[in-house]
Amino acid sequence: MLASALATLALAAGLAPAWAGDDFLALVRKAGSRQEPEERVEYFARAIAAWTPSHGPGLLAACYFGRGEARYDAGDFARALPDLAQALEGDLNNARALFLRGRILLHQTLMAEEPSTRRAADAARALEEYAALRPEDAEGLLALGRAQILAGRAAEARASFERARRLEPSDPRPELGLGRAWLAERSLSRARESLDAAEALARGRDADVLTERARCRLAHGDELGARADYDRALPRHEELLQDLARGRARPVDIDERQAEAGRAYYGRGRLREARGEAAGARADYEAGCRHGEPRCCRRVQSLSAPPPPEPRPAPAKPPKKPRRRALPSPSSDPGDRIYGS
Repeated sequence: MLASALATLALAAGLAPAWAGDDFLALVRKAGSRQEPEERVEYFARAIAAWTPSHGPGLLAACYFGRGEARYDAGDFARALPDLAQALEGDLNNARALFLRGRILLHQTLMAEEPSTRRAADAARALEEYAALRPEDAEGLLALGRAQILAGRAAEARASFERARRLEPSDPRPELGLGRAWLAERSLSRARESLDAAEALARGRDADVLTERARCRLAHGDELGARADYDRALPRHEELLQDLARGRARPVDIDERQAEAGRAYYGRGRLREARGEAAGARADYEAGCRHGEPRCCRRVQSLSAPPPPEPRPAPAKPPKKPRRRALPSPSSDPGDRIYGS
């Protein structure tokens, strides 16, 4: 249904004279011709309002999908989800709607300070349905594997990453995903093997590979190796953020890159703090806080707080003066004792 609906939308985006008086189709044409997400949202919303049953439910579902996709591109995830749900009600086989729904739920899980396993499971469910419709898309499998890890299903995640590796053997991200899955299961030796394989493919270009390997090395007790990987990863994180900003990337990509950079700064900051490098640790926490990492912000506040005053010793009490013993009162007047007879 969606394919025919999108074909009709594409036809409507042309200049068909017979449809010149149809407000709905005119608005669809305008939505299809706009590049900015906000403008596409506006015209799809107006098209939805102008839709009539004579246009058919397929076109309405396609308009909801178009608006949901535009809202995803704009970073308006809370309002994109209902639109994508409406699109899926009109066509359960809308693979792109399933992918975007799963991707939004995964994004919300990744950005949360305390990830929700329930939301991760919802993301995995949508991405599983997408992978069933598009089994040759490695991007869907990579997103699915990440969601499965967060949902506590590391073994299933490894299967997803292995499928992605077969599709893209030169891409370091499947090996990175396998390393993350092994780390989630505390299988450090296997995690290190996968992350070393990912780094061999990435050749220092993938900041996430270096960050995850630093975590793995630190878990092994290799502080020097972890520090070396963090030192290489952080400049690469910053370069990638600059590239995304210059390329006007989607907010979802920028937000997740900032989150990964913030976590890396927190990791190196903790390592520096443990080694007594107070100034370096503070600089890392400040950088991580600028990228939105809440743990870094808390450490900055903690390090900025003045130390509590040392308790003052209680003043010494002056020595007690010895009490003078009171003389006993005589039992009779002395004169009576001397002169009385």
